[in-house]
Parts: sequence; C-alpha cells; structure tokens
Amino acid sequence: MGHWSGPADPAAGIGHFGHFSPHTHVTMHPFVYAVHQSVLRDDLIDFDAPILVGFSTGPDSEFLYHYLNHVYRPDLLHLVYVNHHLRPAADLDHELSRVTALGQRHPVHSVDAPITGASGIEARAREARYTEFERIAREHGISQISTGHHYDDHIETILLQLIRGTQRGLRGIAQTKPWGPGILIRPLIHCYKADILAYLDAHQLPYTCDSTNADTQFTRNKIRHTLLPLLQSLNPKIHDRLNTFATYHEGVHDFLDQHHADAYTRIIKQHQHCQIEIGRAHV
Repeated sequence: MGHWSGPADPAAGIGHFGHFSPHTHVTMHPFVYAVHQSVLRDDLIDFDAPILVGFSTGPDSEFLYHYLNHVYRPDLLHLVYVNHHLRPAADLDHELSRVTALGQRHPVHSVDAPITGASGIEARAREARYTEFERIAREHGISQISTGHHYDDHIETILLQLIRGTQRGLRGIAQTKPWGPGILIRPLIHCYKADILAYLDAHQLPYTCDSTNADTQFTRNKIRHTLLPLLQSLNPKIHDRLNTFATYHEGVHDFLDQHHADAYTRIIKQHQHCQIEIGRAHV
C-alpha cells in the first residue's frame, strides 16, 4: 500500500508566498528559485494566462504545485485530478482530502476515469488523463498545461524508447511540445526526483506515495527499480550519458527530417509538369 508523507493536515502548503508576479522578488529556497529561473530563461509559461496542472498528489505534482503557488494568482492556477480507481481506498482517501482542501483556494477539476482490465493499464490511464486534460482546457479556454515530469522520467523514457524501438527518434520527454489547444509544459524536466523528495521532506510538505510505482510488472517500474540501478553501478553518470546520446540522436533525426522535406519540395518543383507520386520516406 502507498502512504501519505508530510503533515496530517491536507491543507498544508496552500498558503501564498508573496506577490502574484513571476518577476517580483519573492523569497524562495535555492531549489525552487533554480526552477523558476529555468522557466523564465526558457520563457516556458505565460504567467498572465491561466494554466492547467495535472495533479495526482504525488511528490512531483505536489512540488510543481508548490512552485507555481509562489508565482501564480490562485484563480489562474487550475488543478486537474483524475481518479482511475487503481489504488487502495486508504490512498484515495488521502488524495481526495488533499484535492478538496486545495479546492478552497484554486479552481480544481476532479474527474473519475476508471481503468479496467489487466493489459496496457499504464498506456490507457495516460491516454484517459490527457483526454480529460484537453477537454477541461478547451471548456475553460486554457492553452497551457503543465505536468510534473522530471529528469528521471526523461531518462526512463529514453530507455523505454531504446527497448521498444521508436520511429520518432530518441527524444525522451520534451520540455515543451504542442498539445491540444495549446502547449504542454514540463518545468521540472531538469530536476532529479531525489532532489524533489528531499525538498518536500525537509519542508514537511505533503505528498502521496503511489503503491503501484513499486510494481515491477510494469515496464517503466522495472526500468526504474532494476535496470537503471544496474546501469548506474556500471557508470554513475549514466543519466547524463543517456541524455547526451538522446540529444545527439534527436539532432540527427531532425536534421535528416528537414533535409528530406527540402529534397521532397525540390523534386516536386522540378517536376511540376509531370504527374508523379512520391513518398517522403523514399526521398
């Protein structure tokens, strides 16, 4: 079974920290400040527009909420909680109490999306979540959605792509990408999970530990708990090595893709008077 970590009060950590401006001086812990500077440097978020945050009550989404609560107006910070009914009732009780408490300060969208059956649970749950994210965003005119994916998630995804194969290139998890009605943003993609947990524990901020994250019947969990520790024993810097490899691979993939597109355009222009059929994959 999972467990609840942090204060017993589910409303803990809801208080506001300073003015509602990303550029106004607000006292921040160095770790939170580093995340904020990364967001400002890369111009990830429009702080004057509403944002929808995928919120599970897990450590990643709790830290993401904690950061955004420093710099966002409460009425512009929307949280969406999707209940797949996959976790024990005791876990859900804590989660729902937390979501209810946050609803006193922010617009909170709580959705039931049960997942049944034994196969493809992770993929189907993810698809259901993003379907709900898009529906809610469109209903409320929101063009920014943010999730708590971090650097460890990025590295695990690279390994998943290597194991399963991919035709879109080894990209891991992008910091931003076009999505539904706008853009999908991952402000924590440069943060290690261990640093997030250390910060939450040091500041006694609440979060739920999902018991299913330890179940190695799921491929991602097997990578996290078995494969990555083995790779780290061979190379303690394996995270950075895999990231460098994926960045290079993505660059090559994008270069070739662009040149394919340019070559395809040139061929079409040269044969405008001919009736031809050609596929980009064969250029």
